[in-house]
Amino acid sequence: MDQLEYLEQEAEKAGPVAIAASIDYLSNIWRSNRFTWALIGGIAMQKYGMLNRTTTDSDIAVSASLEELRNAILDDQKCAVP
Repeated sequence: MDQLEYLEQEAEKAGPVAIAASIDYLSNIWRSNRFTWALIGGIAMQKYGMLNRTTTDSDIAVSASLEELRNAILDDQKCAVP
């Protein structure tokens, strides 16, 4: 199993509290790097009150290049770059 597969399997185990904490954590990194970002998809719909949507992933759009995103998290011990 490669690192990406491992990370995907671990992400599948995350509950709502862990997902919310990871969104908060990453949003702080993006804000500190002045990236514009938006929460989209099922999690966003839940935040806006559509509670009948059941989803276990978070979809996020960030206005940064892959290189900028990678550099923003590269030295962070809690983030992994496969």
